[in-house]
Amino acid sequence: MTREERLLQCKQCTNRGFSPQNGIICKITDAIAAFEGRCTDYNEDANEVASIERTMEYNAVLDQKAETGGLNVLGIKSGITAGVIFLVASLIWLCIGLPFGVIFFWPVPLLGFASGITFIVAGVNKKGRNKVNPDSLD
Repeated sequence: MTREERLLQCKQCTNRGFSPQNGIICKITDAIAAFEGRCTDYNEDANEVASIERTMEYNAVLDQKAETGGLNVLGIKSGITAGVIFLVASLIWLCIGLPFGVIFFWPVPLLGFASGITFIVAGVNKKGRNKVNPDSLD
């Protein structure tokens, strides 16, 4: 096991301590963790587990917000969908504004186009990364 794998358990244990030289250590042994698999002295710290879960949920919401340009509050979960919405909104802005000569602020449709393309490209890249490549399983 690596130190990072052991720290996943240690961070959630009531027996954790801290050393300026080593970081998180075991209070029982006063040393960095050296167990394999599951620590025999592990005692779950329910507050810390809940805190880690809340942090992970919060980070997931932030990731979703960044991926969708804030449209996650409307239930949009895909960057591609968000990009299409930005592009369509920009086109509507231009199609309504140009014939009537009322496009009073050009950066809005330009940013909409740029944002739309950016979110679509990022969404396509994310989908590509999530696919499993059978040739890479060797």
